Amino acid sequence: MNVNKERLLNTEEAAEILGIKPNTLKQWRCNDTIEKRINYIKISNKIIRYKLEDINNFIKNNYISI
Repeated sequence: MNVNKERLLNTEEAAEILGIKPNTLKQWRCNDTIEKRINYIKISNKIIRYKLEDINNFIKNNYISI
């Protein structure tokens, strides 16, 4: 069995990395717009977790160079 031991981030930790409020991240999950979509893991109705890799990919994909 191959188990990935990567630490999963809660909503507050993911929001802090992104520099946004946790409620904004919650709204993005509910609205489910393509531009604001970040993969997440739903463990139960109240437990949501994010992979750091997915947060970093979101930042990379939304980077705008002027």
